[in-house]
Amino acid sequence: GGEHDHKKPDVPLAGSLDSLESARLADLSRSAMPTLTSVGMAAINALLPRQPERWVEQNAEQLIAELGAEKPVALVGHFPFVDRLRDRVGELNVLELNPRAGDLPISEAGRIIPEARVVALTGMSLLNHTLEGLLSLCAPDALVILLGPSVPLHDCLFDRGVDVLCGSVVTEIGKVLSAVRQGADFRQVHRAGVRLVTMTGHR
Repeated sequence: GGEHDHKKPDVPLAGSLDSLESARLADLSRSAMPTLTSVGMAAINALLPRQPERWVEQNAEQLIAELGAEKPVALVGHFPFVDRLRDRVGELNVLELNPRAGDLPISEAGRIIPEARVVALTGMSLLNHTLEGLLSLCAPDALVILLGPSVPLHDCLFDRGVDVLCGSVVTEIGKVLSAVRQGADFRQVHRAGVRLVTMTGHR
């Protein structure tokens, strides 16, 4: 028998994550490895104090449609509602790392984002460490939305230039864990016990 090329695990600390202190887990959000960054961001979200009095159950698609009516909108990330949104805003430019038909490459961000009056950024920009650069491209008077299940519902993001946070809150931990273990998609996980909520800064 020849030598076997054993791949390194996707998560270098796999098997020992549950023994790490919460601060160490949260620090993984700085990692250059996407999987570890996701673990770190999940830890941060779990540790954040909940502020339900500031949460409004609001659909991100509806919010962008209302705020972007007759205005140029830049959306970083191809969300499922892109096609429905096109006819509801003044102009919609979708920027993507892996562009689909009708999308623009993320390399166009420097041209598109400064002209937008509403900018919606995927929470993945936190995980791949591109959020700061994207925020620096936004016009001072643009309304900036950060959306996605990984978005931390915390005021510190308002201090960085974000105006609205659209995130997810788990309400039924046991049911959601069971759904995830069974390979459920996001819609099924949402039905199992996740609220989609919006939190606004004091602008």
